[in-house]
Amino acid sequence: MRRRDRSLAEAAGRLRRQGARRVVIAPWFLAPGLLPDRVRDFADGAGIELAEPLGAHRLVAETVLDRFDEALKSRIRGIAA
Repeated sequence: MRRRDRSLAEAAGRLRRQGARRVVIAPWFLAPGLLPDRVRDFADGAGIELAEPLGAHRLVAETVLDRFDEALKSRIRGIAA
């Protein structure tokens, strides 16, 4: 078991010992991949629900595009100065 897996297992166990009837993992992943797959495997094995990656939400894409536009404007202002 990797350290991160133990941390999830420890947290889930602690929550259950404290009386939690439902445990849900809400990761801040932007896309599928190796780490999200490992977390999903852990959640499936432990009977824990797992939220979908944030990248599936339109507000993530809008935020990325807004920040890109701001960075581009900054760069253009820097070139024009």
